[in-house]
Amino acid sequence: MDSNKLVIAIVAALVIGGAAGFYYGAAKGRSQGFDDGKKAGLAEATENAKKEAAAEINPFGEAATPVNPFAEEANPLENVKTNPFE
Repeated sequence: MDSNKLVIAIVAALVIGGAAGFYYGAAKGRSQGFDDGKKAGLAEATENAKKEAAAEINPFGEAATPVNPFAEEANPLENVKTNPFE
C-alpha cells in the first residue's frame, strides 16, 4: 500500500516538474527569441533602407550608359523585305 502511494507521488512530482520546466523554458526561449528577432529585424531594415536609398540615387544601377529602348537600331524587322499579305 505504501509503495503504491510512493509511486504515485513520484509520478506526480515528475509530471509537475516537467510541466513547470516546459513552461519556464518556453517563456525564456520566447523572450530571447523576440530579442534576437528585434536585433535581426533592425539590422535587416537598416540594410534594406541603405539599398533603397542607393537605388533612388541611381535607378539604373551600375550601368555607365543608360539603355535607350527607342534607339533607331531597336527595330528587329527593319531589313525584312517580304510582304505577308501577298
